[in-house]
Amino acid sequence: MPRGAETALLAAVAREIKIAEATLGEDHDLAAGHRVVFPECKTVDYGADVTQVAHHLLDLLKDAGLRRRLGEAGRRRASLAHDPGNRGASDTTPLFLLAVGLYRRAMREPGSSREPPSRP
Repeated sequence: MPRGAETALLAAVAREIKIAEATLGEDHDLAAGHRVVFPECKTVDYGADVTQVAHHLLDLLKDAGLRRRLGEAGRRRASLAHDPGNRGASDTTPLFLLAVGLYRRAMREPGSSREPPSRP
């Protein structure tokens, strides 16, 4: 299995996106155009190494076992969103379902993109 976590494949950080200042406004309870200058730059985002992302995509396209393992682990994680005692994965459910639909359509595998994935 390529380097990765239980439910995803990881790519190295290719670049950090930093800012020295930000303009805030009424949505932050400040006057429109309020400028904040940070004493030191703040990291606001990261850019993944696109070559590694491409290699992971090829691995997924070629390896049905890898797709199955990641899919099963993702379903287990997403199912936590429906467990009132565990809110750890509530933000992953929509993305997971979108990925399942796109995958099924691209691979032309059984299971229409309209059918929900089966639970383990």
